[in-house]
Amino acid sequence: MRTLTEPNRRTEVGAALFPARRARLSRKSRFRIAFLGILVLLAASVFLKNAYQGELDQVEDWFEFQAQSMANRHPFMLTRIKVKSSFSELEGAIRAAADIDLPVSVLDIDLEAVRNRIASLDGIVDAKVSVTDEGELEISVEERTPVSVWRNGRRLELVDSYGGRVGSISSRAERIDLGLIAGEGAKNAVVESLEIFRVAKPLENEIRGLVRIGKRRWNLELEGGRKILLPEQGAVEAMEKLIVWDAAEQVFQKDFEYFDLRIAERPTVRLREPKPGEI
Repeated sequence: MRTLTEPNRRTEVGAALFPARRARLSRKSRFRIAFLGILVLLAASVFLKNAYQGELDQVEDWFEFQAQSMANRHPFMLTRIKVKSSFSELEGAIRAAADIDLPVSVLDIDLEAVRNRIASLDGIVDAKVSVTDEGELEISVEERTPVSVWRNGRRLELVDSYGGRVGSISSRAERIDLGLIAGEGAKNAVVESLEIFRVAKPLENEIRGLVRIGKRRWNLELEGGRKILLPEQGAVEAMEKLIVWDAAEQVFQKDFEYFDLRIAERPTVRLREPKPGEI
């Protein structure tokens, strides 16, 4: 005999067995409602835009006017540019790279773009651009320090210890205080050239410069066409030994054509041949 409560028990069992189905139906309903809501909002926004286009344009113009008025107020206006650089000759190039017409609102300037333009200049390692409370655009730069003159074809260029270009000169006499390097790959070996010049200081009055040979090694060129051929490896040490040799035997007083130090175990010297009529 069936009890009166059996149908209710079946309903409970069915609900327990198919909870996911009811959840899916619930999610579908919520999705339909959300989708219809979005459609209604889109339709309403299109209707309002078409119906009140003139009023919306006026509101937009008002906001633009207020924003421009705010930008042109004193706290936002730049009236001066201050350049902090150790080299006065760079100031003109820095101001030109900044490319700013004063007065101007700081809100109309892309400070990062200004910094990038200045940092890309020859002779500049890095730059910092900031706005002061006095309405100044302050530009601080870290300059490259020239340590050598690089003969690049017919041009004379100043380079730092990393081979970075600092600037150019029109005459060797403008920077006679710096060593002259030349040859392909010379600017990529500036540090080694500085060490060779340091060791060869006793010969400084005779030195014309260092020439890079085959991107591998140096020739130290002296007055009168004389040369010192340095090895690919250990050029500084080889030069030091030659200076010690000269201190002991005054070998530089000989009328030599070149010293060949490319083979460390067998340094050689080639003397000039006497000219006709010479003893």
